[in-house]
Parts: sequence; structure tokens; C-alpha cells
Amino acid sequence: MRPHPPMPSPQQDSMPIPPLVDGDSLAHLVNMVPGTLYILEQALRGTFQVPYISPQVQELYGLAAADLAQDGQRFFDTIHPADRADYRAALAASATHQQPFCQEYRIITPAGQEKWIRAHGQPELLPQGGMRWCGVMMEITERKQVDQNQQLANRRLREAQRIAQIGHWEMDLWTNTLHWSEEIFRIFEIDAEKFGASYEAFLQAIHPEDRAAVHAAYSRHLWDRKPYKVVHRLRLPDGRIKYVQEQCETLYNDDGNPYLSQGTVQDVTELKQVEMALAELNADLERRVAERTLALHQSELRYRQIIETASEGVWILDAEARHVLANPTLLALLGQTAEAIVGTSWLDYIEVTFHPQVEALIQRCAAGQAALDELPLRRRDGSTLWVLVSISPIVNDQGQYDGLLAMVTDITERRLVEEAIHQENTFRRLILDHLTEGICVCQACPGFPFVRFSVWNPQMEVITGYSQDEINHLGWYQTLYPDSEARQRAMERMDAMHQGQNSVAEEWNIRHRDGLYRIVTITTTLLVDAQGRKNVLAVIQDITERKQTEGRIQQQIQQEALLREITQHIRQSLDLQVIFDTACREIRQVFQADRVGIFRFDPASGYDDGTFVAEAVLPGLPSVLAIPVHDHCFGEHHAPEYIQGRYCAMEDITVLKDCHQSVLSQFQVRANLVLPLICGDDLWGLLCIHQCHHSRHWDTDEIGLGQQLSAQLAIAIQQATLYDQLQRELAERQQTQAQLTQANQELAQSNQELARATRLKDEFLANMSHELRTPLNAIMGMTEGMQEEVFGPITPEQIKALQTVERSASHLLSLINDILDVAKIESGQIELDLASVPVAPLCSSTLAFVKQQALKKQIHLEAHIPSQLPNLWVDERRVRQALLNLLTNAVKFTPIQGRISLTVTLLPPADPGVDAPRPPSPSVALPFGDATAHSPSFLRFAITDTGIGIAPENIQRLFRPFVQIDSALNRQYTGTGLGLTLVKQIVELHGGQVNLTSELGVGSCFSIDLPCDAFSLSNLHLTEPEADRPNSSAPAADPGSAPVILLAEDNEANISTIASYLRAKGYALRFAYDGQQAIDQAQANPPDLILMDIQMPRVDGLTAIGHLRRLPQFEHIPIIALTALTMVNDEERCLAAGANAYLAKPVRLNQLATIIHSLLHTRPRLS
Repeated sequence: MRPHPPMPSPQQDSMPIPPLVDGDSLAHLVNMVPGTLYILEQALRGTFQVPYISPQVQELYGLAAADLAQDGQRFFDTIHPADRADYRAALAASATHQQPFCQEYRIITPAGQEKWIRAHGQPELLPQGGMRWCGVMMEITERKQVDQNQQLANRRLREAQRIAQIGHWEMDLWTNTLHWSEEIFRIFEIDAEKFGASYEAFLQAIHPEDRAAVHAAYSRHLWDRKPYKVVHRLRLPDGRIKYVQEQCETLYNDDGNPYLSQGTVQDVTELKQVEMALAELNADLERRVAERTLALHQSELRYRQIIETASEGVWILDAEARHVLANPTLLALLGQTAEAIVGTSWLDYIEVTFHPQVEALIQRCAAGQAALDELPLRRRDGSTLWVLVSISPIVNDQGQYDGLLAMVTDITERRLVEEAIHQENTFRRLILDHLTEGICVCQACPGFPFVRFSVWNPQMEVITGYSQDEINHLGWYQTLYPDSEARQRAMERMDAMHQGQNSVAEEWNIRHRDGLYRIVTITTTLLVDAQGRKNVLAVIQDITERKQTEGRIQQQIQQEALLREITQHIRQSLDLQVIFDTACREIRQVFQADRVGIFRFDPASGYDDGTFVAEAVLPGLPSVLAIPVHDHCFGEHHAPEYIQGRYCAMEDITVLKDCHQSVLSQFQVRANLVLPLICGDDLWGLLCIHQCHHSRHWDTDEIGLGQQLSAQLAIAIQQATLYDQLQRELAERQQTQAQLTQANQELAQSNQELARATRLKDEFLANMSHELRTPLNAIMGMTEGMQEEVFGPITPEQIKALQTVERSASHLLSLINDILDVAKIESGQIELDLASVPVAPLCSSTLAFVKQQALKKQIHLEAHIPSQLPNLWVDERRVRQALLNLLTNAVKFTPIQGRISLTVTLLPPADPGVDAPRPPSPSVALPFGDATAHSPSFLRFAITDTGIGIAPENIQRLFRPFVQIDSALNRQYTGTGLGLTLVKQIVELHGGQVNLTSELGVGSCFSIDLPCDAFSLSNLHLTEPEADRPNSSAPAADPGSAPVILLAEDNEANISTIASYLRAKGYALRFAYDGQQAIDQAQANPPDLILMDIQMPRVDGLTAIGHLRRLPQFEHIPIIALTALTMVNDEERCLAAGANAYLAKPVRLNQLATIIHSLLHTRPRLS
């Protein structure tokens, strides 16, 4: 049993009641009382007054006692509003039960200071009814603050005990009362209400085996007065065992008697369990030391192997973050060797900008905290790896920080992926920000009244006027759809979206932040994420301007349709009166006007006078027909403006001048639209639209429609006028037509006869050409071969004779060619091969032909050709022929030591000498555009000589075919008389002309004007042409390797001539005498090349060429067509049949050899 110390008993001595004191003594006593005395009375009607309150109230309440005595309500007004109800309730309870009044409450002084007051009062009934309290009030503000601080301290103590599982206890030895803190009850797992709160109850909670020891320890402590600690067990109701550690000390009074014991209880169950386990381990320690030593050695080897083979970098650093140990993985990450890393620091491998971040990690680790971060690691080669570093502190045996363990993982690839994702997201954001359509994503939030938007690109703010935060705060439906019906439809559309019904470009009217409505198309798609959440993607496009434009276009279409309808009605008749009546009726209906009239000016009045010739008027209004109208103001001031297209749209005529008002008022006009009817350059009349019952505003569309209708009316007037004139002219033309028909019939008969004569002439010329060219081919070919000594050497006399033969043959060929050219031009069978031709080369090459002839006669040739001239647009071969004819004539008719000059000049477009028209249908289109679009430019070629000259009367005869001026000249100067005829016809075919100025005995100047384009300037220089060089290239004369040529020809002379020449050039020849033989021989033994005459018996050359080309083995064998016919399109027909080249007889053998060599050179030989 615990010994109980003696407990002193207080003595209750009664104080005698003092006698009554006088007033001064009472006042002194009041001042000495620590508080404020008061008397508070409550009348029967419930009002309060303070008949007395001691002067201390001034310091307590900040109010004078007299103030409170005069106004008892002020006493209650000072009470804190939150405490007034409790105060009055306490007073009421005191009055009802006649019990003392005691209340703690707060007051607020006039200075705003808050104080705590404790009031006591004794109630008593007043004789006249009511209640009186006499008592004292004391300030307890400091005590309240102490209580609050104590409560806070107690609360913190309880929390600390709960966290540390430590409780405290006190035991009053005088009363044997035991007090436990809440934590002890939790440790003992005892309900506080069921605990006896005594020392004996405490002992019952201890394990039976430990009770005696605990009691003995406490008793010994009371005897020796030494604080003690004891660990014992608790047996819990469910049989569990807990270990607790108790500490105790006791307080003693001055007599040496104990009066209060106090201490702590801590739950050490876990610690005890650890200690027990340690005890067991210690018992087994000696036995296992040897084994453990070996195991530790093996474990060290195993852990080292784990570290060495770990896929993560392992780095042990000392307290200064310097290297201690690193596994191979870390060395590979750093790109270092084990020797090179010794003595280095962690910071040596980190960029300077990341040093503060690493130092912060080291500090956290030094404070005993693990840390994790991502850092860039600089490798030995300068490259950078991103790593994830997980560090843990290493402590020594004394528990002091001794370094850190870092686990390093390479996350470079992950960072690259993250960066790629970031860039992709940034790029997507950039796309969203720059789209011209609005893009948004929203989802419905349960329990939230608005849909929430997670995506809202800048264009959405442009379209709606709201930012993402604003629309989420204000609501999509509530903001953009103020109309309840539209809002309901939009919400139903959203519900349908969540059911999977996507929408395609639905049009909606939404209200912009500026209050104006926008027309938008909304296309929505339902998106479901991996968690099954439904999001709505919307693409929104503002089509307000487009819809407005469509509206304007639709209105314009309606007006145009109306205009076409009215115009069609107007044009259904050519009778002016019908047109006017129809137009007035239709226009009045369209404009909903009171009157529409057509006014015509009297042509002789100067636009002062006129009459209405038609009207459509609302019933009840006066007619304006046949009423003369005179308006001098209009004719003098306004007519010129109306001629220029001016109109008048008057909303109210009261603003017009009096002269105009007087004219319009007689017709009851209030507003009018007046538009001019202009026919040509004359103001024919006016279209007048009247509003008579009220003023009217004429909008732009109405005015535009009126202008179009007035223009159509003016056209109708012109057409009707022209129709009247046409009717008058028709009778005259019918008579003329009859005469023309008869003349055409006669002309048609003449044309038929002329066509037949032309055909017969062409056939005759063709046959004659063939018959003449065939022997000429043999003559010229043989002559050329002999001069080149193909058949053996010849003497100079023979060469001279052969040259004479060649000149004669060439002259004969020239005559034949001139005759054929004249015939072709006259029959219109010639087609020009137009092209852009430089002037200087053309002149140079032409002068080269006559240079030798001029030298023989010691004639001085001059050329005056500017460097900057446009190109000609001509047939180069024909123009060269014309120039050559003129130059040849000049040399022919100029005496020895004369002078000939060729001068080229650019003529201005207005030159009267070049007014001849361009050819109506050139065979090649102009590359400079349409020549008729601007005035053509011409170049003039002037050939001036000091020859015999021509008499003026003979100039006209000069250009006739087969005509020479003087027969004596014909004997002196040979020629056919066709040269100048060809010149004139060739120049005129090009749209130019020939001019001649001459003086007998002095000389002549022939000039030809040829077309060019003034915008095509070229820097041209007159250059001497290279001398013609014969093509000497020929195959080797080895017969075994000589190319084989098949010659198809029926004329023996031509066969002999061509064969002899080609054999001399090293070719092997085979022969066919008609087309069929050519086909058969070619198929039997394919040659390397075929020379095919066109005019042959049995099967002609064209048929043979076509047959061979249809055979695959002859697809690429060259074929040269030879013909003595030189009709139009002969070359085209030969090439179309399959020939590679075309030569007209007589054939120049040198030219033939060149073409053969070229064709054989461009294809492989047949073996």
C-alpha cells in the first residue's frame, strides 16, 4: 500500500460584522475595492437604468459614471454584439430564479479597445416591482489571454505527446487522486470514463508479474527521494502485451512530507521488441562471428560484382563531393577511365549554370535527406548526356555525414523524346494560333452549369470577343445565345453530339461581345479519350461577310433578272410607242411609284421644251401626256450634265428652285427620280419616276436599276430608229441584190473557166518541168562529176568546155525555175514560210552571190546597213531570191567600173509608201502579236546603180512577165524577162511593194519595202559569209565495208550519172528500175540507204516508200526522195510517206553526197 501523508484541515473562523460607517469612510472603501461597484435596475416595462456605478468605470469602460447614470442603454451598447444575447439571457435567468448573476463578456470602449469583463450581482425585488442587481465588475482581459495561451500550450503538449507516444500523469497524495493525460489512456487502451483515477486502479492495469516491482520502485522512491525510471508490461483486455517506460519524481512540502507525484509514460513496445531481438542476436553473435566474417567477405565480393555489373551508374562521393568509387557504367557515361577520374569532383562534370542546382542537392543530402533531379552531364569528349541522379547520404559509425551515394541513369533519349513532344505541341499550338478558323474543345462538367473549354485558339476570341477564361466563367450558351429558343436548340445539339451525332457546317447566329450578331458555321466532332471522357471538337468559321456578300449578290441577281425581264418585254417590239408603254408599266410596278413617264425633248428647242410621249400613272392622278413642258432652267443649266450621264434623285421637290417647282407642281409631284435617255451623243429625253402622295428616299440599288433601265430604253430607241432606216434602205437593196445576183452568176461561170485554164496550165508546166529537168539532171550531174575528175583526169580545155556546159545548164534551170515560180504565184499555190530573219546576214549572203560577177566588171559594191535594225518577218528564201534578182540585174546593166549600193532603212509607220496591206492569211503566225493591233513597220531595201537607166514611159512595162523594154537589149543582155515580175510578186505576197526611180543614161534605184516589227531590235553587224566549202567527208573506199545504196530510177542517164559519182565517193550501189523492183530487192537484201525516184512505172516511188515503212526491218533505214516534179506540197507528201529527205532534180551531186553522209552517220550500219 502507498503511504498516505498527513493532510492539514483548514479552520473556518467567522468574521464579526462591522458597524455602519460614515459617508467618507464608505467612499474610501469603494475606492479601495479592486473593481467597479454597480447597481442595475430593471423596471416592469423592461427598461434598464444605472442608478449607481463607482468612479472606476471611467478606467474600465472609458465612460463617465454620470453618463451611464443618465442613459442606462449606453451600458448595454458597450457590450460586444456577439455577447449581448448571452448577457441578457443570464440577467433574465438570475431574475427568474432569484439566483446570483455571474457572467463573463466582452465590451468595446469608445476608443475601440476590446476588453474582457467578469460581472457578479445579487438580485433583489424592488418594492414598486422590477428587479435590482448590486454587484461588482472586474476586468479579466489578461487572465483571458493567459487562459488562451495555456489552452494553446496544452493543445500543443497533447499533440507532441501523441506524436512521441508519451503521456504525463500527476497524483495528489493528500486526496489519492490520479490524473492521466489523454495519451496515457491511448497507451493503456482504457476508457477514461471507466477508469477509477487512483493509484490502485493504476496497479490493476499493470501485468501481474510486474506489479510488485513497480510498487516497490515507487515506494523506494518516496523513501530515498530519487527520481526513477522503470520499464514494465501492460496486459491489455484482449491479451496483448505492451511495454511502457515510466519516469517519476515527487514534490515535498516544507515539513518534508510528499504531497504531489508526477511523471511520464512512454510506449516502448517496438523498442522493447527490438531490444529483445537484439538480445537474441547478441546471444548468437559469438557463434556466428566466424561465419559472418566469411559471409561479409563473400557479400562484399557479391555487392562489388553487383555494382560493377549494374546497368545504372553508381558513384560514391565523399563529403566534399569528390570521387571515391565509380562503376564501369558510370565511367562509360562520363567517357572516363578509372585512373582519369581520380581526384575529380562532381562539379567538374556539370555545366557552370547548373552548379547551384548540384550544390543544393549536396546540401540536402548533407542534411540527411535523399534527393532526385535531372542534370546534364558533360562527357570527356565534350558531348552532353542528360541523366537522372538519385542521391542518398552516407553516414559513419558516429552518425555523421560522410559522403553520398549517387545512382545515375542515362535519360538522354527520353529527354529527346520529351523535347520532340514539346516541339510538336508547340508547333500544334502555333498552327492553332495561326488558323483562320476558330478551334475549340469543350466538355460537360457534372454539377457545373457551363461547358468547360480546354482549347480556345486566338481566332475564337476574334469570332466571339471573349477569352477562354471569360467564356468558361460566363458560359457558352448564356453568353452567345441570349435568345432562349436558340439557346435550347444549341443545348439539344450538344446533347445529340454526346450521342455520337456529328454535325457538318451548321449555320448559327451568335452574339459577339460588341453586341452585334455574327453568322458562323460550326462543325463538331465527338472525341473520346482513353479514360472514356467525351470531348467535343468544334471548328468555327465566321461567314458574316460572306453571307452579307451573298445577300448583296442575291439582291443583284434579282435586280438583274428583273432587268432582263423588263428588257425582254421592251425588246419584243420595234414599235416605239409599244416599247414606251410597256416600259412605263413595268417600271412603275417595280418601283411602286405613283407615275412613270417618258419625256422627249423637242430637238429644235435646245432642251427647253418637250412632251411626255408615254406614262403609267396611279388612278386619281392627272395625266402628263400631250401637255407641253417648258423649262428654260433645265436647258440652260442642266442639259450638258445630263448628256454626261448625270441623274437627279430628289427626295422632296420643295428644295428645288421655283422654276423647277412650278413645272413639277402642276403634276402633283412630291419626289422624283430623273434619268437621261442618251442616244449616241444626243440627249433624246428623260425617264421620270414620280412619287406624288409623299416624299421618298431613293436608295443606291434603285438608282442603279433605274440607270440600267434608262440605258436599255436608249438602246431600244436607237434600235427602233435604225429599224426604220433599215426598212427604207431595204427596198433599195432588194433592187441592187437582183443586179448583184446576175453579176455573181456571170462571175462564177468565168471563175470556172479560169480555174480549168489554170489547172491545164499547171499540168502543162509540171510535165514540161519534168521533161526538161530529167535530161538537165544527167547533163549537170555528168558535168559536175567530170570537173571533180571522178571519171579520170581532164585537160584545162576540157574543164573550160565543161564549165560552159554547166553555165548553160544552170541558166536553163534558172529559166525553168522562174517560169514555175511565176506560175505558182499567179495561181496562189505558193505558201510563205515566214520567220524572224536578221537583216545583216541576209544582205551579206546575197551580196556574196554577185560579188564575183561585179569583180569581173570592176564594179564597186557598197552596203549601207545600220547596226540596230529590227528583224524581218518574211520567207527568207523568197526574199533572198528577190534581192538576188535585183542585184543581178544591177550588175548586168551597169557598165565596167560602175557603182552599185545596197542601202537598208527603217520606215516610219505613217510613211505613205508602205500603205499596202499585210498578207491576209500568212502561213506562219507572227511571234510579235497581231500586226494589225498597231501600225506596221517596214524596212526599205534600196539597190542603186550607175547603169543604163530606164525611160519613164517604160517603167510600167518593166514588171510584166516575158516583156523586155528593147529587143536590142535582149540580144546584148540575156534573160527571160521574169526576174522583176518575180520580185514584184514576192514582195507583194509579203504585204510590201516595189518602187523604181530611174534616169536614162544615169542609173536606177529599185527599192522594196518588207514588213518587220519595230519592237524586235537586235544588235546586228554586217559580216562576210564564209565561203561555201564542199563536203569532202565520204566513207573509205574499202569495198568490203562500203555502205550499200539502193538506187531506184528508171532513167538510164540519171542512173549512170549518180552511180558514177557515188561509186567515186566510196559507196556500193544496187539498182531497181521501178517501185516494185525496189521493194523486192530491199526485202531480199536490205541496203544501208535508198535513193527513190518518185515518177516510175508500175509502182511509183511514194507507194514503194509507204510499203517499206510498214515493214519493221525498214523502220530506221534512211530513204531520200528524188523527183523532177516541183509542184506545191511535193516535199510534204514525200516526207509524210516516210522519206527522210527530199531533193528536186536536177540534183546537186555534192549536196546529195552530204545528205547521204549525214543520214548514214546518224544511224548504225547494217551488217
